[in-house]
Amino acid sequence: LKQIDELWSRIQALRTADAKQPALPKGLGDAIIQRFALPPGPRVGQIRRALETAVEEGEIEPRREFDYYLDYAAKHLLG
Repeated sequence: LKQIDELWSRIQALRTADAKQPALPKGLGDAIIQRFALPPGPRVGQIRRALETAVEEGEIEPRREFDYYLDYAAKHLLG
């Protein structure tokens, strides 16, 4: 019974992880490249990570449209 309980706990943890929606929309990296005319590379990743941090710290809202994040990046991350 203990093993079944442990398995059940692991299943629940996996379900929770699977249900968690990403904070930033898929394709944001491409939108960053297009909006700021940047080549694909580390700078795009840095901007994306800075946006993820801003979401985690409550500075900006999660799961919004591209323009919301691009406007924030333009104002706060790129000068």
